[in-house]
Amino acid sequence: MLAAGDIYTLKVVRSINTNRETFWAIKDPKTESRLFSRFDQILLDKFQTQKLAFHYHDFGVPLADFKNNQKISSFFKILQTDTLIEQGNLEFVASVEAFNYPIYGTLYHPEYQVLEYGKPFLNNRNKDTLEILRQFAEFFRQEAYYNPNSFTDSKQFEGMSFANIGTLVYDLGSSKLILANGLKNHTSNSTPLNQGIALVQTGSQNLTDHVFLEDCQQGPVNSEGKDSQVNRFLEFAKALTNLIFVGSFEYM
Repeated sequence: MLAAGDIYTLKVVRSINTNRETFWAIKDPKTESRLFSRFDQILLDKFQTQKLAFHYHDFGVPLADFKNNQKISSFFKILQTDTLIEQGNLEFVASVEAFNYPIYGTLYHPEYQVLEYGKPFLNNRNKDTLEILRQFAEFFRQEAYYNPNSFTDSKQFEGMSFANIGTLVYDLGSSKLILANGLKNHTSNSTPLNQGIALVQTGSQNLTDHVFLEDCQQGPVNSEGKDSQVNRFLEFAKALTNLIFVGSFEYM
């Protein structure tokens, strides 16, 4: 939504607690993507034949919408897609990476595969899904080395620990809220986030404010008006994103 500059980019793409195949939108993931460049070819092939992608979401970006939006299609390259037969053969975007920036996204959840089956997710934990998770983890570890920033002392490091993650609530008015994960000691209601790092999972059932999205699609939801609420949400998302990528770099 942030790259597109439009909250309506997200549409209903409902796939809850399911494992699915994903299909390559590029010919050679090893040479045409950064995210999958280190994967073994056998594992890359298995994405299309085995249910290695765990989905848990209500929203996503239909492929047709992605292609018709010049802003988002010029910012992101599509790596994988999938099709929901139960939603009228709806083809949607499953993974992307930015053309010029270290920004990556998957609609599925590789991190859930490390959990024991059925507690609480019906994930597909096996050697292949664990290897996918390991490859992603190693990739992002290598990406982090490009950032020259470092902690000045142990106290600052401890303050940024995952143990301090809490829920950030941003009031959009008329009892409409956006929820995101953020560092407890760096969040407030007056300023969405003044420092630190936060992650907005707009495609995840866990964090997205479904009522707000659905009401906006139907029209104005209060005296403030639909467009004003959308602008406030985008300001909030931009504030978070600016903080996430402070000190990052542009690919040349």
